[in-house]
Amino acid sequence: MAVYRGVDPSAPITDSAIAVQTSSSTTHVTPTVSAPDGAHWLVSHWGDKSSATTDLAPPPGVTQRDEASSDAASGHVTTLHGDSNGPVPAGNRGGLTATADQAAGAAITFSVLLKPAS
Repeated sequence: MAVYRGVDPSAPITDSAIAVQTSSSTTHVTPTVSAPDGAHWLVSHWGDKSSATTDLAPPPGVTQRDEASSDAASGHVTTLHGDSNGPVPAGNRGGLTATADQAAGAAITFSVLLKPAS
């Protein structure tokens, strides 16, 4: 969970998408969203569940805001949260690949476009 200041209070999210991965891989790709102009921030999140993953590395151009890993009897859950650290150009955005230190058979990613306040 994250809090962003300076977003439109009545409609903070312009577009969002979620992707689920069920094949074993060390790479996890966020879905794309459509930025209508060059004013929106892109927020990205990666979640990985495996028996051994403890680290997710963000792709170039993503400012990491948080990473967490928990160890349970049924495996590790590791999450990574980041953003564009500023407005993104108009067009399709996302498709960003985070890399895990171990292959995981289950992952979820999402992309959110935040609309700035007027």
